[in-house]
Amino acid sequence: MNPEAAFSALNAAIKTMDPMPVAAEVPPIVFICGAPRSGTTLAYQTLSHGGGMASTTNLVARFTTNLVLGVRLAQALDLPSQFSGQSTYGQTQGLSEPHEFGRGWLRILGLDGLAQPIERRLKDGAAAEIARFAAAWEKPVVFKSFPYLWFIEELAEALPNSLWLRIHRDPEANAASLARLYRSRGNCGTAETWESAVCRKTMNESGGLPLVARTLAQVRDIDAHISESFARLPARRQMCVCYEDYATAPRATTTSILSHFGLPAVPEQMMDIPQ
Repeated sequence: MNPEAAFSALNAAIKTMDPMPVAAEVPPIVFICGAPRSGTTLAYQTLSHGGGMASTTNLVARFTTNLVLGVRLAQALDLPSQFSGQSTYGQTQGLSEPHEFGRGWLRILGLDGLAQPIERRLKDGAAAEIARFAAAWEKPVVFKSFPYLWFIEELAEALPNSLWLRIHRDPEANAASLARLYRSRGNCGTAETWESAVCRKTMNESGGLPLVARTLAQVRDIDAHISESFARLPARRQMCVCYEDYATAPRATTTSILSHFGLPAVPEQMMDIPQ
């Protein structure tokens, strides 16, 4: 059986299994937001490790249809937190390193793909499933993925313990990095194919542009969408960090984020993050 078939068979089998009860209290949930290739994976790695926060690890991400069961297995195995500081276009390697969980977020939110949905309506039960997943960890949680970008305001209202971190990168540098992702996947900018998250506005107006101009429009439109959504969030529940600062001083920036949100650091794990 190939890995994809095994993944499907596993998730079909575990879908209706009911693991241990979940605590009623929902812990703080940090949602990382940013355009593709803006530095969100770096933030995900440093916060999950330096802050000792729970995340959708490469292990838990295999349990797409029964997240709590994946959490219980991870807790039973008691795997140590891993920090490599490395990723390949957002993908990490270690079993306990954080995973984007794109396929899982699409299922939770009821989306068919990463493009901005035509109708902005949060799927019934989505917030409750996210809350249950977070509560299963019984400690602060950090998420990083693109599908929830389209529902920032709705999730912030439904999850009052949620905190929102925006990573912003120089748009031209961001667009150049995103263009490299396109090329690495054999997509040199056709109007029919978009890599990662993309706004409807970009799809309607920028499909015929040269690749770098196209990715620049993609980045700028997502940045604008995030800015509009964050403008409606309470100031105490949000923070914006420049990627350039993060890349230059990841440990100090991680410490600043945790302090801003009132979350503790794990000193011995923080030492693994470069200064």
